Amino acid sequence: GPDGLTYELALPLLGVTDLPLMDAAIDALATRDASAAFRTIDAVMEAGHEPRRFATDLLDRLRDLLLIKSVPDAFGQSLVDAPVDRADILRAEADQFTAPQLAALATEVNDRIPELSGATSPRLLLEVVMAHLLTMPAGGAAFGPAAAAAPATLPAQPAAQPAPAAGGGQGGG
Repeated sequence: GPDGLTYELALPLLGVTDLPLMDAAIDALATRDASAAFRTIDAVMEAGHEPRRFATDLLDRLRDLLLIKSVPDAFGQSLVDAPVDRADILRAEADQFTAPQLAALATEVNDRIPELSGATSPRLLLEVVMAHLLTMPAGGAAFGPAAAAAPATLPAQPAAQPAPAAGGGQGGG
């Protein structure tokens, strides 16, 4: 066209998920906002995105956030597959999670992507995937900014008490 190739024109050609939709999905997961998550899936479908591609793009984003969380200079080392002008946005997204949460979410998405291939109702399956992501305990910690700021440690456990012997203990049988 007269303006050349714009971001908006390239998206449908490349089949990638629009960045604001991906940002909305990440924010919904971080806050465990089911309403926002399912509205995002609705917007993904209305925009004509293929559910499996959305899940793959979500996995890619989770990977980038995990790298940002784990490697202080991930952008400087070119480990993140995102434009540098999005660095502040992605860092803010990464700060909403702990590294174990991001790893658990990414694993869950990765494990469920094959189910989206050839599904009779890919939207429904994508919604089921999102429901699983919203309800997972991800590293045993709650989601959200408070959890991301808190250390990822387990509470101290009392000393184990010996279990009673099997078979009822005393007396014969």
